[in-house]
Amino acid sequence: MDVQGKIRWGVRRFVPWVYPALCELCGGQAPCAEHPWMVCMEPRCGRCAQRLPEGIARGQSCADCVTNSSGLAQVLALGDYGARSDWKSWILALKHGGRPDLSQPLGALLAERLKVSGNLGSQFVLVPVPLYFWRRLHRGYDQAALLARAVSQGAGAPWSQALYRRRSTVAQGSLHSRGRAPNVSEAFGLHPEAIDRVQGRNVYLVDDVYTSGATLRACARILRAGGARKVGALVLARAVRFA
Repeated sequence: MDVQGKIRWGVRRFVPWVYPALCELCGGQAPCAEHPWMVCMEPRCGRCAQRLPEGIARGQSCADCVTNSSGLAQVLALGDYGARSDWKSWILALKHGGRPDLSQPLGALLAERLKVSGNLGSQFVLVPVPLYFWRRLHRGYDQAALLARAVSQGAGAPWSQALYRRRSTVAQGSLHSRGRAPNVSEAFGLHPEAIDRVQGRNVYLVDDVYTSGATLRACARILRAGGARKVGALVLARAVRFA
């Protein structure tokens, strides 16, 4: 173990004895009743991470994915995103609240979720869903890229900013489902120098929320056209309902 590794080990080992654990979101003493985070392991659709009806085994496909392919090999999520979701406050703080630091603990949880799935392998790469240049400049950071980097550190998997946005798009959450696919049509491209990083590999797209899946499907099409073998997605949360 190198010197930096020993320092990190010492901090993790001894700091909790001196300082009480604090909520990463509000700074209150943990566990925080107002901002809990618990990874939901209840049965979910293997293709879109939607909750499955009682009695259906984890990993099976929901009715929507049986009749309409999601275009993704697998989607893994930590929980739900909705009015009563415990994850909503965390995601909004990361995405719109100027809290890029939250990418570290949230990315670590995504890394654990990925490792539990058993899908890590040598021919594997993480690719964040890209933010448009002007939106990234306004926000000051790209939350999906920060998450991908944190997942990479926690899971020991490579990551690459292989995709870019060709044009700005309206926020998907503000649109009805029928308007989401046209909104992101031809909005993404693959950096020519990144083709070698995805060609023949299994790719996991990294993003904050899976809503209708239109953005992830658009990115997956670009990656498969660039030679990716399979494309899945790793997200913080799955929207409970969308119009």
